[in-house]
Amino acid sequence: MVAPEPDAFTAFIAYTHDSQQHKDDVLALATLLVHNGVQVELDQWAEGRRQDWYAWALEHIPASDYTIIVASPQCKIVGDGRGPATENRGARAEMAVIRDLLQDDRAKWLPRLLPVVLPGRDVAEIPLFLQPRAADHYLVELTNEGIEDLLRTIYGEPRVLRPALGQRPVFSQRVPGAVAPPPRTAEPSWQVLPDPVEVLWRKDLEALARSWPSQWPGTLEVHLVPVANARISMSQLRSLEHRLPVYVAERGILNLHADVDTFSGEEVVRVSSRDPFRTDGGGMAVLRSGQRSAWMALPRGQIGEVLIRDDVVRKIQLMLSALAELGPGLPEVVVPTVGIDPVGLVRRGEVHDLTSNHASMPMSGSSVVRLRADQAVSSADLVAMTGQIAVELAEQLLAKFPAPDR
Repeated sequence: MVAPEPDAFTAFIAYTHDSQQHKDDVLALATLLVHNGVQVELDQWAEGRRQDWYAWALEHIPASDYTIIVASPQCKIVGDGRGPATENRGARAEMAVIRDLLQDDRAKWLPRLLPVVLPGRDVAEIPLFLQPRAADHYLVELTNEGIEDLLRTIYGEPRVLRPALGQRPVFSQRVPGAVAPPPRTAEPSWQVLPDPVEVLWRKDLEALARSWPSQWPGTLEVHLVPVANARISMSQLRSLEHRLPVYVAERGILNLHADVDTFSGEEVVRVSSRDPFRTDGGGMAVLRSGQRSAWMALPRGQIGEVLIRDDVVRKIQLMLSALAELGPGLPEVVVPTVGIDPVGLVRRGEVHDLTSNHASMPMSGSSVVRLRADQAVSSADLVAMTGQIAVELAEQLLAKFPAPDR
């Protein structure tokens, strides 16, 4: 077994040996996936010594992030449990493992089973237990462009990003015969402080947990800092120690299936991706001082990381909401602030810039970008108008990066 790269997704390819051409096409698909950063387990690469192929499948299928099932006439026969038991024994063992896993926990395994239809094959050749019509399948061509949809599923990168949720509008009420006043939109009330509050940024927090990686990609961080004394008790800090990893994963800030690192000290509790270069890397920390912090990786392009406005707004809003709702209760007034660290390979752009092989790095001479922590809001406004606050912080942050040349 080849050990996967630390940040690589793993995929097991299950298929039947219908013909030499079909085997060659499966090998080409596997090679393309490897060239695009996916660690693949394929029987053709495990030959060279005598194998117990059932034990091999039983080892790799449950341990892989995804199992790719390649459609073909024999694959459908075997997957549907038909045909002579003396034929395709290896594939029958693989399909038996896959069916058992799906039956045991459908919610867990349905997203991890990816039916693939190669050129010249048909959707009707996908086994029925994989729901060829009711669930997703992947029509591929044996080129980098032809497997993009499959790669987007493996890496969890949709083509279109969901916009940040706005606030419910304030509706005016009109008395018959009266002139209706113009509609008003609720806005948070910002208070500019005479001096900025002290913020422990992510690099400062690293000093409290020395096991963190020393190198990070461009990472978006969000902090809520109390204006007045809001020190929490040690018992409250300890209670967070056990529930923080699950809470952060449930809120979509990091992936618990990846390797995570937790730390609990006298002044801080935090959970963080052990490998920050994962696209689903992130973390959260709570300090006894009352500061709450969260961070998420920026979308990674062919060159560096790309600041996409809608993605920045969405992530800031997601992290603000998660920090505000974590508990214990927020102090009456807080300073929300954001930053990006490091910024040397970060640039503003759009979704299509993620796949571009050409980019200028206008921030290459800088190390970090951080907003001045001198704008406070009430915790009531933070909870009620998270969307507006996220947009304001995102716009202030994006203004520090030069607009891309078009």
